Amino acid sequence: MLQKLESARTSGGIQGERRLVTMLFCDVTGSTAAAEQLDPEEWAQIMNGAFEHLIAPVYRYEGTLARLMGDAILAFFGAPIAHEDDPHRAVLAGLEIIQSIGPYRDEVQRKWGVDFQVRVGINTGLVVMGEVGSDLRVEYTALGDAINVAARMESAATPGTVLIAADTHRLVAPLFDFDDLGPLEVRGKSEPVGTFRVLSRKAQPQRERGIEGPEGQLVELALALGKERSVLRAQQGARDGLRARALQKGLPPNYQSPYGMKWEDDRLVPDSNYELACDIWRMGLEGETQWGIAKRLTQRGVSTPGGKRVWKGTTIGKILSNRAYAGTVEALKTEAVEPRRRSKTTYGKTSSRLRPTEERIKLEGLVSRPVVTEDEFQWVQERRRFNQRFASKNTRNRDYLLKGIIKCVLCGRVYTGVCRKNLAYYYCRGRAKTDWGAEKCPAGKLNAPELEEAVFGTVSGFLNDPEIYLGEMGRRQALHRDTIESLTRELQALEGRSREERETEANILRLAARHNFSEEVLEQELNLTQVRQRWIAERRELLSRRITDLETRFVDPETMNILHQRLQDRLAGATGQDRRFVLEAVGATILAQGDGSWELELLVPRAVSTEAQEPQIVNTGPRLGWG
Repeated sequence: MLQKLESARTSGGIQGERRLVTMLFCDVTGSTAAAEQLDPEEWAQIMNGAFEHLIAPVYRYEGTLARLMGDAILAFFGAPIAHEDDPHRAVLAGLEIIQSIGPYRDEVQRKWGVDFQVRVGINTGLVVMGEVGSDLRVEYTALGDAINVAARMESAATPGTVLIAADTHRLVAPLFDFDDLGPLEVRGKSEPVGTFRVLSRKAQPQRERGIEGPEGQLVELALALGKERSVLRAQQGARDGLRARALQKGLPPNYQSPYGMKWEDDRLVPDSNYELACDIWRMGLEGETQWGIAKRLTQRGVSTPGGKRVWKGTTIGKILSNRAYAGTVEALKTEAVEPRRRSKTTYGKTSSRLRPTEERIKLEGLVSRPVVTEDEFQWVQERRRFNQRFASKNTRNRDYLLKGIIKCVLCGRVYTGVCRKNLAYYYCRGRAKTDWGAEKCPAGKLNAPELEEAVFGTVSGFLNDPEIYLGEMGRRQALHRDTIESLTRELQALEGRSREERETEANILRLAARHNFSEEVLEQELNLTQVRQRWIAERRELLSRRITDLETRFVDPETMNILHQRLQDRLAGATGQDRRFVLEAVGATILAQGDGSWELELLVPRAVSTEAQEPQIVNTGPRLGWG
């Protein structure tokens, strides 16, 4: 609430302006007689306690407390912060004031013997809002006839009730139950003002506005579609602005600092925790696990980035996965996506996911003192993946070599390893933990030793059969050639369309200069042209990346034979690490059917570099399946 008020103040929302505002007056009835019976300090104590009950509902419904007047308050709903349902909020606040003051009234009666009652008056109308007064005193208030009517409603209300004028009643009539008290003569007004006593909220509120029947449903649908389009346009505009900031200005969309660094003059410079961040990376380069680093920092008594005493492995993981420590700031790392499950009746892309590394915008030269090199950063990422695959938690000192590559067909989750009664099994994670509102997965467990032997036997047969292995490689090469040719033709067509759009934009500017088009028409046409050019540029960039990636994946038969032999040698080594390496090299994925049966899918691997001591392997393309 304070942030919204400050935003309204800085944006000029508290300057003099005409606004439709709902005003709420509330005072204590019989306060003069009560104050006469008590000591001034006792009466001040009573009013201080009362103001807690009078003011809290105003802030709860985001109204503005304009004035405290001894035994009364004045609140505005709709200025400087406006809501679509300000009259509704004001009436709810009035009812809550009457309800919450009840227990306090009994306390005052019991302690001081004073009959303590309040009353509320509300009116809605057009007023001038702003800061008025002289150099000696300035007050934010409302000027106009509507505030006078609100004050008259309050003085005419009976103790313990909320009285509203007809202008407010017209806006909230479908939502509350009322007593129509008839017209009331108000001094200075030529005609009486209709008055209504608010009784309570309706058990089944009616429509606040709109058209009843099928026509109203169509109107609501049209309004909802228009609102959704407006939201999507606003989101796209925000995304384009962030992208332009990163691409054109070379600056990050936000200035969120990694641990051990801070932003100064658009550069990341070391702060007081920089040396500790260096220590974390040194431990990571030594091969220490995330939880091992967290344990060592906790034992040293070092505070976490959030000021807590105990470090967690997830916190270390965020530090070790941040490329800013290697000198590169990644922008737009996440994108909005549709959620897998919705806990409420929402729509749109309300969840987010991490973008692939190649799709992120990389900003260089913003880090004054990188902690590690890019090669060291990549080594730590590979080591983190290795530590995660061979984590010994809940494994009874056994390496579950298939953990993470068994996928449940029933729920889509992966299997993990567990030891029960000295027997090793793989079971679906969906059996132990589910998302909100989801049922536990009924998939059965798989015997770990039997499954591992069967899988390794199948992979060994795959590698030892040259017809399957090299034959699939030949088909893959032909597919890559055809795909590259198709993408190249589409890229050439887009280059032609890009030239046409540039010519169209130039023609629009020439016609505008000759025929004196209106600025609105010119802006609309230019915006359409720029949108098409932006789409063409993004599509061309995507196609170029895909072509480059496919050309990188193209492997000659001699390289494939070398890699094939190395995989066979690693499989013959018979160690758990070698077997896991081969499984990842051939892209092994096990599809568990839930009833104890499974299928194995394999990819034909490729080598990125055959000059290194160990082949670097990436898996692509269609899979080969075994039941």
